[in-house]
Amino acid sequence: MTKQEEQYAVYEHELNVLSRSRLELRRPAASSDSIRAEYERLMDEYEKLMKWSKKIAAISDVQATMLRRRERDIKNLLDHANQGFLTFGPRLSVNPQFSKECERIFGRSVFGLSIVDLLFPSKEEDQSVFCELLRQAMRTDTSMEEARLLLTEMPENALIGEKYVTLEYRPIVDDMSQERLVLLIITDISEQAASQERIRDLSYRDQLTSLNNRQYMEPILDQPPSSESLPVSMMVIDLNGLKLANDMFGHREGDRLLARGAELLRAVFGDDQAATLARWGGDEFVVLLPRTDLEDCNLAVTRLKSECERSAIDPVKVSMAIGAATLTHGDEPLMSAFAAAEKQMYKNKLLDNRKVRVDMMNNVTTALIARGVEASGHQQRLHDQTSRFASRIGLRKDSPDMQLLESLIRMHDIGYLALPSDLLLKSESLTEEEWELVKSHSEIGYRMASSIGEWALAEAIRGMHESWDGSGYPYGLSAEQIPYASRLLAIIDAYDVMTHDQSYKRAVSPEIALGEIEAQAGRQFDPELAEAWMAFVRETDESIMNDYGHAVTKRAD
Repeated sequence: MTKQEEQYAVYEHELNVLSRSRLELRRPAASSDSIRAEYERLMDEYEKLMKWSKKIAAISDVQATMLRRRERDIKNLLDHANQGFLTFGPRLSVNPQFSKECERIFGRSVFGLSIVDLLFPSKEEDQSVFCELLRQAMRTDTSMEEARLLLTEMPENALIGEKYVTLEYRPIVDDMSQERLVLLIITDISEQAASQERIRDLSYRDQLTSLNNRQYMEPILDQPPSSESLPVSMMVIDLNGLKLANDMFGHREGDRLLARGAELLRAVFGDDQAATLARWGGDEFVVLLPRTDLEDCNLAVTRLKSECERSAIDPVKVSMAIGAATLTHGDEPLMSAFAAAEKQMYKNKLLDNRKVRVDMMNNVTTALIARGVEASGHQQRLHDQTSRFASRIGLRKDSPDMQLLESLIRMHDIGYLALPSDLLLKSESLTEEEWELVKSHSEIGYRMASSIGEWALAEAIRGMHESWDGSGYPYGLSAEQIPYASRLLAIIDAYDVMTHDQSYKRAVSPEIALGEIEAQAGRQFDPELAEAWMAFVRETDESIMNDYGHAVTKRAD
């Protein structure tokens, strides 16, 4: 039986007693009783009292139920508000009623605990100040407005374990006791803070390399170095060959080249906790080295260059142009060291330009062979045959024409690197669409050579498939419109391809190959150069003829 049912049972019992008493008064023995009338009046009043009491109790029960429901609804609302709500008085201990979120934030029940110890356990030196502020805000002689002003001096944030929370203090008055209290609203903003930190990190970090970015570095460079960081050195680095990698292998490989460059920087400077590494933009990087003089900076440059030399050809070797500068005093902003280092970097890039281009060409040769686009030994045979033939027709080894020919030997098929390997190695006949795609390699090769500043080479690559009679591609150039180096190498390249096995056909004899060149003289090939080449092969160079014999013997084995 519930308490309410027990209470109503008492009322029923009393009413039953009244009913029995009325029956007793109606008995004949009691009819002459002189006080019967008074008893009846008292019973009537008592019955009224019981009925009113029962009615009041019922109303009270309804009100109590409503209050409990309201209290429960408010508690549920507060418990699911994702905020902690608690109150405390002048003793600064937490009152019994607090929201469920408080237990989650603090990891325990907070009833009776010191609010200052809960919020600021690591700020022992400030706790007494906080206690005084809170007590003063709850003094009876402090107005509510003054209390609000005092509470604004309390910290607005706190770190509770690993949770970052905001704190809002509100002065209130207990309706029943009229005691001054403080309502504290605690909001866990750990996720928002983490998101803001991630956003900040994203805004200051280069997503491709995971290094700091220009937005992060510029405010640093605008300031003079601190005295503790002197001397401070700066490196400005330009990644060589990025445009070539983008044009040759696609932007994905260009991005990989940037990432590999960043990895080399981390490998050299990663152990230096004070070093700051950043991608400045495009193909440029910046390295800031506090407490590093010029001598140590130059040693670091040497280490970085060594790492570049040891890097894999994947698909090209990492190469960097590096400039360095050092500040020994704090009178100038770091940007002045940046400007000096950048100037030196461009100077070094200009001085190393030829070597970088040669290295890139060598990387291309390795990549062509690795992808199966070009047979191993093809370039060496072209180099040997072209050198001897060029000497025969009067080209000096140190002449510009001969230097161009040597570069063209290495780079004439560079455009194939941008095409699918399965298309280039296909043994069946190509469709019209596939043939058009293959023919695009001349233009692709032109753009690749142009990207490293080899303009004459670019024109020669584009001219490799033009024909003397104007029937070639990509532009239908004819006769001497075609670069001389292209006309010469096209003959030697065609002869070597015909006399060696390819994925799409077997080799033919040197005589058959020479017959094909003779047939195409004046049509595909420069007639004078074709005639000179045929005479050179037949009359003076048995070793070239023997190349076919060696190839046939090796294939038979």
